[in-house]
Order: sequence, then structure tokens, then C-alpha cells
Amino acid sequence: MSTRKEIISSFYDRYDEEGRTARSRHGQLEFRTTMAYIHRFADPGSRILEVGAGTGRYSIALAKEGMEVAAVELVESNLAVLRENSKI
Repeated sequence: MSTRKEIISSFYDRYDEEGRTARSRHGQLEFRTTMAYIHRFADPGSRILEVGAGTGRYSIALAKEGMEVAAVELVESNLAVLRENSKI
């Protein structure tokens, strides 16, 4: 029997999360809508914990805005993309 981590990792290893959130129209709309809600409650200097950070789309954007961000991600392939994107 597979563990939850194995099941989740298996799904995301076959799925382009970065493409969904950054390159698709619905992903772009989701990003803008979510960021608008985040900005209602968080300002530069806020401390953010993102659990299930995926490829870091929100974590990286919020850090660039001056927020202190800690990102937690279970899936190694997503974590690798997050680490690579955060170098930019």
C-alpha cells in the first residue's frame, strides 16, 4: 500500500504545476485573485507560512514584495522548481 506522500508525489511527478499556475489563463486568474486576498491581510514585512507551496509561485512573489516567507512542500519535484525559481 502506498503512503500519502507517495500518492501525492506520484500525481505531481506527472503533472505540470508550474505550467498550470504560471502559463495557463485560469492559473493567471487564480494567482491574481489569490494575491488580492492575501494583500487584504498582509503587508510588506508580514511573516507568511505557506504550507503546500508547490513550485513557489506565491512564496516567491510575496518574498519579492518584502514579506518574510517560509515555504513547506512535500513533493520533491515541486521543491526543486521552487528552489531553482527562488535563485532568480
